[in-house]
Amino acid sequence: MNEEFNLYEEEFQKYSKALLSKFHQAPTATQQDYREAIEEFNNLKRSLDGMQLSIGNRSGPQFTKLTQYKSEFQQIKQSYTQYVQHTSPTLAMAIEQNEKLIEYTKIAYEAEGHATHIQFQLQNQTHKLDGMIKKTNEATHDIGTSESLINRMKNRAIYRKILTYSMVALILVSVIIIIWYNFF
Repeated sequence: MNEEFNLYEEEFQKYSKALLSKFHQAPTATQQDYREAIEEFNNLKRSLDGMQLSIGNRSGPQFTKLTQYKSEFQQIKQSYTQYVQHTSPTLAMAIEQNEKLIEYTKIAYEAEGHATHIQFQLQNQTHKLDGMIKKTNEATHDIGTSESLINRMKNRAIYRKILTYSMVALILVSVIIIIWYNFF
């Protein structure tokens, strides 16, 4: 029983020192420090309960130490309550800001995904428009070539008509001259 009490006593002293050092760091406490303080406080309480169970209802030097540790525990409990009240709002605000930051980060990643998708679509449309511009230029070139061919064909048709009418006129003039010399 005495060894068990001594083990719990060592644990109690270890956790009380750790908690007191955490209380001094309260202004710069992080969320991890806050969690560790909660865990150490619970371990401190278990150590005190273990000491009480190990001695039972006996009196003596261990009972006196237990009474002393109980009063020390009450002081630590008050300090712990102040620590929680001091760090909890700060941590709650930090946690809330962290959650907002995570949410905004998700929104930023979604927006980046949408922007990337839109950029990809714009690139596809740019490639399509470039292809259409090339086809339009080719069509314009083909239309120019076709117009040139059509103009040449029209010019040849006009030239042939003129040649045909000239030949017909020459034949008519020749026939008229032949008839004129034959009858007159």
